[in-house]
Formats: sequence, C-alpha cells, structure tokens
Amino acid sequence: MIIYRLYVKTHEVTGLKYLGFTTELNYHHYIGSGVYWRTHLKKYGRNFTTKIIKECTSREELKECGLFYSKLWNIVDERNEFGKKTWANLIPESGVGVIMTPEVIAKQLATKRKNGTMFSLTPEIIANIQLTKIKNGTNIPTKEQVAKGLETRRRNGGLKRTEKCISTMLETKRKNGNMNSNTPESIAKGLATKKRNNFPHNTLMRVSCLICKQETNVTSFGRWHRH
Repeated sequence: MIIYRLYVKTHEVTGLKYLGFTTELNYHHYIGSGVYWRTHLKKYGRNFTTKIIKECTSREELKECGLFYSKLWNIVDERNEFGKKTWANLIPESGVGVIMTPEVIAKQLATKRKNGTMFSLTPEIIANIQLTKIKNGTNIPTKEQVAKGLETRRRNGGLKRTEKCISTMLETKRKNGNMNSNTPESIAKGLATKKRNNFPHNTLMRVSCLICKQETNVTSFGRWHRH
C-alpha cells in the first residue's frame, strides 16, 4: 500500500516554509518539487527540516488534507511584516501538482524568454550531458533499474495498456479523425516552426564528441557513442 506523507519543510536560514507531499521513505532527504522552493534552495542552500503532519493512504485523503492545511495556513498569499512570502507554495497543495493550463504554459514560456533560457539545451550542452552519463556508466539502464522502474509503474497503476485499453484508444483516435495525426504537412509545419525559432529538429542538430571528435546528430549520439 502506498503511503502519501504530507509534510512541512522549513528552511533553517531564512525560515521559508513549504507544504508538500512524498511517497519516499527517506523523506528527510527529499527536497520537494516546488519551483519557488527549489529556486530558494539554490540561492540559500539545502538546509531545511522536515516535519510530517499527516500520512494518507489514498489520493482522495491526501487532497482533502492538503487543501485543508493550505487554507488554514494561507500558504499561497501569506506575507511577513516585510511583504515577503512566508510559504514557497504558489498554488494550494492538492496532491496533483501544477495543472498545465494554457495560462500556466504561457507564463512559463514568458519567464523563459525573459531569462534567456528558451532554448537552453544547445548541442554542446546535450553532448556534455551524454558524455557525463557515459563516464558515470548511467547512459544504459541496468536490468535491476528497468525491473525497479516497471515495478514502480505497476504499483502506481501506470501499466494499464491492456488489449481493451489499446482498442479503446484506437477507437477514440478513429472517432476524432486523428488516427494518423502526424501527416507530412504537419511534420513540415513543425520543422518550419523550429527553424523559425532557431531550434532545429533533433535529427538536424549536429554534435561533436569532445573525446574522439566524431560528429553525429543529437538523437543518435547517446544511443551508439561509447568510450
């Protein structure tokens, strides 16, 4: 049975608090996933305490408790005497994270444009990431890692592609007329958009190995390149 632990993390230097949840047993080392909270940790360090306030056995119970404490402590809008947020939460804690509405996506894109990180993964950065994975031996998952991942998905109800499920998906696609949605026209339009934004498709992005100087596209680099 999955246990959802609702917690309050408090930064030991600044006093900023964060309401969240995790299923991790080692919850003291889990840093949380909130954007404001993680940005705060990068600036002031990962020095925080964790207090479990409720252990829930279902998503419904987690949502009910999360919303209760969110309202009780006014975690989104509360400010201190200097006008600064006392909680790192940007939305009430409901156990579902940020819902990617068009407004949320537009806000994230605007922030990336403002910070100049719209297309931060350049070919050089991707190549360095792949080389680091190769150096650390983490570019290819082990049998144990694959088995653990599958078990986690089964436990969380993520492996539901039964024959009936697949049939339903195909029927829905036929009904909506998007059985083969990636037409040559739509692919060409997508490539044109990426080119217009100076961000070509992965198969067109060339990277060079920093060790042997061989060149290939980004998609193939991590799959075949070994040192």
